[in-house]
Amino acid sequence: MLKTISLILYLSLICVFFINCKSIIYKKTETDFTVYNISDCPEDGTCFLEIIENKYVKIQKDEFDKSYIIFEENESTSVLKFNYKRDTVKGVTDQGYQELIYLNINNDMKEIALIGESLSNIGVIFGRLCFCRENTGYFEVEDGNLKIKKLKKMGYKLDLSFKIKDIPQIISSISETFYY
Repeated sequence: MLKTISLILYLSLICVFFINCKSIIYKKTETDFTVYNISDCPEDGTCFLEIIENKYVKIQKDEFDKSYIIFEENESTSVLKFNYKRDTVKGVTDQGYQELIYLNINNDMKEIALIGESLSNIGVIFGRLCFCRENTGYFEVEDGNLKIKKLKKMGYKLDLSFKIKDIPQIISSISETFYY
């Protein structure tokens, strides 16, 4: 009886540890994307990295000159999507705030290093979505540094730092290891 209680207590502690820990968690879903929770995130929100396989993302504009993104099928590229979502306070309306960073990468990529305007070669996109009066939408990243290097097997190291001119931003750098 004592062994059973000890085992239940031990398993409960392990479950609590994994639920409360904000380390990187890999989750392969039924669809064509993989999600990683990110540990290095502002304390007032949650961050995750998503890999959307066999897609290409690009910015479009509507008739009001507002930007939005579309995904196209593409067997040679995948999209890395970094998402920061600020926590909300119960009872407060219109407070949602989210920043998104999209990168189009070749599926057979081994290493890439880009600086400044050359980031547009792979379509690095910054999205700021909020109930803000201005400066919301999707923007091409033209000022920054990007390095992605293949590690052993299917692992990659991503280092991105960037600045969007005249647009407030919380996330200005990402440094993560991911597998795909």
